[in-house]
Amino acid sequence: MTTLRHIIALLIFPAIVLAQDNIPPVESGTIESLAALLDSINTKNDEVVKAQEAIKLATDAPTRNSLEENLQQLQNEHEALKKKFADIAIGTDASIFSIETREAFNIQAEIEKLARPIFAEINNATADSRLIEELRSELGNLRKREEVANTAVNNLESVVAANTNSLLDSKLDAELNLWINRRNDARNKATAVEYQLGVKLREHESFFDNSRDFFTLFFQGRGLNLFLGIGTFCLVFFGLRFVYFVYRKIRPLSEVRTFGSRLGTLVFHLFTILASIFSIVFIFNLRGDWFLLGLTLIFLIGVGWGGLNTIPVFFEQLKLMLNFGAVKEKERIIFQGVPWEVESLSMYARLVNPLLDGGVQDLPIRTLVGMHSRKTGEHEEWFPSRKNDWVELADGRIGKVTYQTPEFVQLTQLGGAQILYQTPLYLAQNPRNMSTNYRIKTRFGIDYQHQAIATTEIPEKMRIKLESGLLDLVPADQIMSLRVQFTEASASSLDYEVIADLDGSTADQHENITRAISRLLVDACNENGWIIPFTQVTLHQAESHG
Repeated sequence: MTTLRHIIALLIFPAIVLAQDNIPPVESGTIESLAALLDSINTKNDEVVKAQEAIKLATDAPTRNSLEENLQQLQNEHEALKKKFADIAIGTDASIFSIETREAFNIQAEIEKLARPIFAEINNATADSRLIEELRSELGNLRKREEVANTAVNNLESVVAANTNSLLDSKLDAELNLWINRRNDARNKATAVEYQLGVKLREHESFFDNSRDFFTLFFQGRGLNLFLGIGTFCLVFFGLRFVYFVYRKIRPLSEVRTFGSRLGTLVFHLFTILASIFSIVFIFNLRGDWFLLGLTLIFLIGVGWGGLNTIPVFFEQLKLMLNFGAVKEKERIIFQGVPWEVESLSMYARLVNPLLDGGVQDLPIRTLVGMHSRKTGEHEEWFPSRKNDWVELADGRIGKVTYQTPEFVQLTQLGGAQILYQTPLYLAQNPRNMSTNYRIKTRFGIDYQHQAIATTEIPEKMRIKLESGLLDLVPADQIMSLRVQFTEASASSLDYEVIADLDGSTADQHENITRAISRLLVDACNENGWIIPFTQVTLHQAESHG
């Protein structure tokens, strides 16, 4: 038996010596702080005992309630001092031994558990700074209390020294002892807090060291996890997209897409998104990074919760992508005031207007939700003009179309002035395209003294004069028709209407032609001796034809 004891002693003794060698040295000031705290604990314990005795002697309920509240506060302070004593004595965080009450299962509690690691990370990142600030604030408050208590003690000592009334001796001594205890209590607490603050400040490294350590730990731990998660997400997402691209190179989509091909494309896109999301969740879970995993899951829950209100819109988008919605491929739609052809519908919608510069737009499919399309008419144009066409607008401006895009149309007038219209406003001006043939109307009147030949000789001579005169400006093949007609006998003249239909290639000469018609009519009157009354010549440009 003795031999067994010797063997056990020989085995244990080196371990004891080794353990003693590993004992960290006690920092200077620890013993003093513990002694000061123990003094405060004893003082506070005496105050608790006195408060309990006072409650027993209380005769009325209000006094008892007040004393019980005071007792509760003293007991809380006493427990806080004991905890602080233990924290300084053991020199480490013992919060892991705290017993937490288990809560009933509910969704809110589970979400809170999911979010707890996130907030724990935030708390840990700022724990030292917050604790240092709290200790500084507490130390300042204790120093202030010590100063007030010291002033009270000095004043009471003066009162006691000057007192000559023996009836006041006991009361003044009790009050003096109370404030001496308060001063000592505040001083002892301040000593302990000052020590804790000093330890924390010494432990607190420089900003550079903290930053260096932070980035080192980040890239070795969470930064690596984040890189792997994002990398896996991109690998899965773009890898599947590349596979789809290669597949479509081998088997391209037909011009007429069937329901099956549309459904397959839609399922593939949804699978790509879900697989990419699952991959990043899988990596974070595999790496055991609950902070990033919780952050990702909370984000996904938030997206899903927010998407509940968009479910009807989502179904409308699905219908559009399957070509079952109100907007269909190869049909006509008005988007932002401009007509477009719906060329294709998928995750994005491609709109095309062949008569516009840059007339191709790729839009998210959700943009078309709430809109509708229709079949294009057999001879329906996609735009009222083309580049280099001459047009007349409702505001009276006439110009050549320099360019027309989905946003703007620029007109260049004779003389070089340029006018820029937003495309929807340009369309609202009801442009009259003069490059597709146009008509000039002129009203002209002569005096009543020529009434005898007003409907026979005069119209024919006017027409002949106009035909010969206009050939100096435009070739004969560009004059499509020329008519002079008697219209009415007005109050002061016999009126004629000249109608000239011209080829669209002469649109840039329309002002010269208009002026030439008026001039030739006056020349015809001079040559034939016809009197022109005081009524003015009025020009009217009617709708184009051809």
